[in-house]
Amino acid sequence: MWAGYCFFQFDAVGRKPLDFGLDWFAGLDTGGANWEALYRDVDPNTVPQRPITAFAALPGVELRRAYCEWRGSWLHEVGLDGDLSLKAKKREAVLRLLAPALEIPLGSAR
Repeated sequence: MWAGYCFFQFDAVGRKPLDFGLDWFAGLDTGGANWEALYRDVDPNTVPQRPITAFAALPGVELRRAYCEWRGSWLHEVGLDGDLSLKAKKREAVLRLLAPALEIPLGSAR
């Protein structure tokens, strides 16, 4: 689990020393510093697994330059990967994917 994919009940975690930083030394990404406070006692078999389907958000652009993922029904716009010169176009493509679910007209959300 990474920080951007987690929701918490405040009454369950409000007094815990949360740290959404990285813990690269333990091989953990964003939110990995919460290992001791939140995750160390969780049975991995109780955590639902989400299939990952990688795709290029921009048609005709190679995957690594416009990388996004569907994680089950969740869309993950990978922010640190890809070609920074395509960032605005990638964001527009992601907004087009989300527009039907958010019921927003294109061009109104920036």
